[in-house]
Amino acid sequence: MIQLDRHTVIQVLGGLMNRPELLNDTDKYRLEVSDFATTLDKFIFSAIYNLYNGGAEKIRAVDIVNYLKDNQTAAVYLEKENGEVFLQDCETEAEPQNFYYYYNRLKKINFLKDIQASGHSIEQFYCEDIFNPHYSEINERFEKLTTKDILDQLKGEVNNYENKFVLNSVAEESKASDDIDQLIKDLKEKPEVGCQLQGHIFNTICRGGRKGKLYLRSASSGTGKTRTMVGDAANLAYPIRFDTTKGRWICTGSAEKVLYVMTEQDPEEIKTMILAYLTGYNEEIFLYGTYGEEEMPRIEIAIEIMRKYEDNLLFARIPDPSASVVKNLFRRYHIQYGVENFFYDYIFSSPAMLNEYRDLGLQEYVCLRLFTTALKNLAIELDSFVLTSTQVSNDDGNGGFKDYHNIQSSKSIANLVDFGCIMSKPTQEEINELSEFTKNFSETPNMVTDVYKNRRGRWTDVRIWSKVDLGRCLRKDLFMTDLGKHLMDQFAAVNFENTDYSKYQDLLDYYNDGIVSDEIYEELTQISDLQPEDLLDNAGEAFELDKDITDKSFGKLIGF
Repeated sequence: MIQLDRHTVIQVLGGLMNRPELLNDTDKYRLEVSDFATTLDKFIFSAIYNLYNGGAEKIRAVDIVNYLKDNQTAAVYLEKENGEVFLQDCETEAEPQNFYYYYNRLKKINFLKDIQASGHSIEQFYCEDIFNPHYSEINERFEKLTTKDILDQLKGEVNNYENKFVLNSVAEESKASDDIDQLIKDLKEKPEVGCQLQGHIFNTICRGGRKGKLYLRSASSGTGKTRTMVGDAANLAYPIRFDTTKGRWICTGSAEKVLYVMTEQDPEEIKTMILAYLTGYNEEIFLYGTYGEEEMPRIEIAIEIMRKYEDNLLFARIPDPSASVVKNLFRRYHIQYGVENFFYDYIFSSPAMLNEYRDLGLQEYVCLRLFTTALKNLAIELDSFVLTSTQVSNDDGNGGFKDYHNIQSSKSIANLVDFGCIMSKPTQEEINELSEFTKNFSETPNMVTDVYKNRRGRWTDVRIWSKVDLGRCLRKDLFMTDLGKHLMDQFAAVNFENTDYSKYQDLLDYYNDGIVSDEIYEELTQISDLQPEDLLDNAGEAFELDKDITDKSFGKLIGF
């Protein structure tokens, strides 16, 4: 029986110890416990896998020993087979840059072991008889083979019989009524809707941020695609924000985990946008440092909210992105942190992306399509919501409905997304044409969103007219028209979220009125630098919000 050499095992396990993120790259590598022959190797691989899922970014021999020592069986094998020395060999002798070679060797040998165990000869692939005159020739060829090469050869042998004796059929047949009762039950219990995005009309049309779907929201430079994306990310991550029209902290409901991936911005740029969203102050007071004692109570509460839900909004920055880097990142955050909402700020032709596909000799627009395909596949694979954006070209500033023809560099991107729209600023002529609608509102729209694709959705080729406050990353939908600017009277917004607002009531009472419940009191005494008596004495004063709630210095742009 063919055996796996220990050097290959050392290189594979050692490579994973040095670079455990390789476990995320399931497009290239797929390892299981059964890939390792000995019980000790199985324990070690399981330990690496679990340590990485727990957040370890580099795993040393001592980490695995400490992890396994509480398992009586594993501890016996560690002692019996001198496991600590073996792990040290894995740590010091492994060359991570050679991982691909040794991974393929491990999979090839395991594949041949399975073939051999089934009673099939492997002599055409690997020779174990050193006296065979073709020993060197066969094994040299084996080094160049991949598992796919071996599988293709075996398929060829089977196909000879299949073509001779079997009538091929690839049709999958069923009835429309199959499992229809279960489908109705499933949709009743779990409608095909997602997390709540900003704008009640926009959110109704796309049915929220649905898991397993990729949304594309394009806009020209300076229109606000980043700020609207940050607002949506904060809306999902933080269940509470300050409402300037009500003069109180309100509950928005969502408290989901989000990974915000930036390519051009720095984290500090996004943080001030989030503070603006939470506090209701225009971002300029943070950028110019014009906030004072009067603004600080609200700012301090916003900071407390960010810390309380610190695991809900995570950042990653990739200045030079490629598909492989993004796939690894998304999978790692999904596995380690349970993230199910990914905001990738901007698809563009980066040097790393073009270099990734260089050997294939592909044109730029094809590379962009392949990158978008990777995002779409990640949404499906991780059953997660993915929102991204692109620049818009062919925007002459003359207004009018915009669709996939306006997407910069690659119109084929639009074919891959589940929901596609383009944001732009309405022209003065368009605003004049809408005067009969705007007179019913106290505000005039400063943003129009053209929905050109809505897979599995009723509303498409429509225009959503909104009031967007980019200084506070807030969006308020006003009305919707068709392409001829006729009001869509038959449209009705739907509230499909089912948040239990009561679980946030104690926090709202505390932030708004200084009422400290037992639960909030215990939480604050654990995380605050203040003493318990200080919390009780200062709560009302510190968070007194009954004074003038108008933004200072630069003023508020829009009152929501």
